[in-house]
Amino acid sequence: MDFAEFPLLDWIGAHAALAKNAAIATSGIVEFPLDALPFDLKKVDLHVPNLDGDQRLVEGLARIYGAEPDRMLETIGASEANFIAMAALADRGDRVVIETPTYGSLPAIAASLRLKVVPLERDFHKGFEVDLEALKKAARKGTKLVVLTNLHNPSGVAIPKATLKGALEIANDAGAYLYVDEIFRDFGDGVPSVAELSGRAIATASMSKLYGLGWTRIGWMVTPDAKTAQRLRRARRLVAGAGSTFGGAVAAWALQEQAKFIARAKAIVAENYTLVGEWAEATQGVNLVRPQGG
Repeated sequence: MDFAEFPLLDWIGAHAALAKNAAIATSGIVEFPLDALPFDLKKVDLHVPNLDGDQRLVEGLARIYGAEPDRMLETIGASEANFIAMAALADRGDRVVIETPTYGSLPAIAASLRLKVVPLERDFHKGFEVDLEALKKAARKGTKLVVLTNLHNPSGVAIPKATLKGALEIANDAGAYLYVDEIFRDFGDGVPSVAELSGRAIATASMSKLYGLGWTRIGWMVTPDAKTAQRLRRARRLVAGAGSTFGGAVAAWALQEQAKFIARAKAIVAENYTLVGEWAEATQGVNLVRPQGG
């Protein structure tokens, strides 16, 4: 298999060591300090079963999403989730609808797996909204996946619940899963998760952006049913087997403290949001669609 390039990470890999302040170029919140952890990592139990994810993490996700634990799937960050979703739910030559612009790995994974990518434009001049009429034309019968991000990556624009429901109905009518990368969702206020809706929907997120715990390499997927979860779990076992014992322990604790992490992230973003707005207004030739968060 000839994998497509991922120019963003290639560029970061080539230049990160030269950066004087790499934080200005990252998409996540500043890292949560290790010395603020309320426990000693040297005392983490290394023998907890985690083939299907750290049980404490799975239970925390089930509580947050209000769903059964057997619908939860721990992954190595959202990146692994993106890969196994496309690898497990679509076959070579299958049609997948992917928003544009979007996070670069999403179309790159699809291209690497030789899927037929149909772009769904999220137009700057329309505030990066999801155009349901355009989606209906793109997601014809036989489509396997409709892929969106919410908050939108890169603009930070939220998808309203009515639009999200409309997108799910269109995907389901086509026989597809609606796959929504929600890694930035909690930066916004009251932004709905697609996991709250009934239908063939998959939500993905991780510890890296809002929590500032990217080093845990913990992500997750919330699937519509146990059967879909098991299909994805089979793929994951071939890719990674088990997750990080350290990461699972820290992520499970962080989910218990979710409200504090959200408050920390929003406080940091609020200051930067104002600075970006002022810069855009003062800089000739720059137009900004103000995000709902992030």
